[in-house]
Amino acid sequence: MASPAPVGRGSRNKRAPSKGRARNKSQGAGPSAAPRLAPPDPADLQYAAQQEQEKLLREVMRLMLFRQKAQPDVPVPRNDLTKVILASYKDGKKSNIGNAIIALAQESFAKVMGMDMRELRIAPVSKGKSRITDNDAGGSKFYVLRSLVPTNWKRKFVTDESQNPSWHLLIILLMLIKCQGDKLSEEDMWQYLSELGVQQREVHFKLGKVEDEIKTLVQKKYLIQRKQNGADGNSFTYEAGPNATDELEPKGGIDAYVDRLFTDSLVQPSADHAQDMEMTCI
Repeated sequence: MASPAPVGRGSRNKRAPSKGRARNKSQGAGPSAAPRLAPPDPADLQYAAQQEQEKLLREVMRLMLFRQKAQPDVPVPRNDLTKVILASYKDGKKSNIGNAIIALAQESFAKVMGMDMRELRIAPVSKGKSRITDNDAGGSKFYVLRSLVPTNWKRKFVTDESQNPSWHLLIILLMLIKCQGDKLSEEDMWQYLSELGVQQREVHFKLGKVEDEIKTLVQKKYLIQRKQNGADGNSFTYEAGPNATDELEPKGGIDAYVDRLFTDSLVQPSADHAQDMEMTCI
């Protein structure tokens, strides 16, 4: 039986290159043969952007509703809304998305819940010795939720502000502020209130602690409390707040509102009383 012929060097060289060539071919074709992803569908990108927008919208509306529940009628600083937006949208600082989301929230509250998300602004403090108190910290813009139910329907079916003692106190204070040139010192305020039977250190039979009630009006931005540094120490002055101005502006302002109160209650002040009121304002 013949022994198999020895494999020579030449024959080995014929076999070895075939594997090498196959390996080199596969290596060379690797990157170019990998499948490429299809370009993104613009509709998908638009859907993702809409989902992100709706998420931010829900965060802003949730904050407004929770604050309204915890602190009724207390305006929410614009800075708080901005923080919520930036916490969920890191690129918010590079865009104007904050204004867009707040505008969408205002539209959604009106359409879905029948509520008005009103923007309130506090005028900057003029340079001098007076400064705004800590109650107005957090920026110059605030937002508050109000019902869009017409006033006459609200009085009949929801609540009647004329029966609210706190509202009566506010109207008196706004009248005094108006008579004193849009600014009322704390000393004068308590002097006028004492003449009406409201004492600073006593508990009123309807208002309770009047000092606390005034602090609440400041917190709700119905009044602005400013601190003044004088030679005799610190003192406070009060001005009409943006919440009061905004609510009474459609009604013609504080003057027209008070006149209507007299008309609605069929109380016609006498000539002597009207003259006394005029002298008080002078």
